[in-house]
Amino acid sequence: MLKSTALAAMGAWSHYSTKQVGKKAIDIFEKDIELSEEEVVDEGAAEIKNLTASTINPTYTPSITLDLEKIKTLLNLLKIDGEIKAEEIYYVKTIISNANLTENEKTELEQAIDKSEKFVVDYSVFTSSPDDAIGLLVDMVTLAKRDGTFHITEKIFIKQVGKLIGFSDSNIDELMDNT
Repeated sequence: MLKSTALAAMGAWSHYSTKQVGKKAIDIFEKDIELSEEEVVDEGAAEIKNLTASTINPTYTPSITLDLEKIKTLLNLLKIDGEIKAEEIYYVKTIISNANLTENEKTELEQAIDKSEKFVVDYSVFTSSPDDAIGLLVDMVTLAKRDGTFHITEKIFIKQVGKLIGFSDSNIDELMDNT
């Protein structure tokens, strides 16, 4: 079972990353490039300034954003079938406790388990990180199956999220079947 899950995840990741590279290549090759020598120097200097500014800025932490959006997605999934089981709560609380978040954020997320409200999630943070995108889908399927019932609403939600982050239907189906 673990081997088939790993193979499904690797296949989905390979498809996803190849698709993303292809999209980026198309974007690059569709652009007209006309630079003089001065513009090349200016753009290089601007790029160095941007790089320096982003590496010095301590407020931007991609892993925190990914963890937060992942947990919000899992909390939405937790509530989608109308039943929240102890096994599901334990799974989500474990992910929350291991997340790279402040203690206040962790507490707020744990308290949200008992509330009926849904979170708005920014799935764009996963499109530039294939490993985290695969991890999100694997965690979603694992959570959905945690209570012994893989409800149709959970499957539909997982498919919607998978499509939003760039996976094909066949990759999502394979992941759901083998996780």
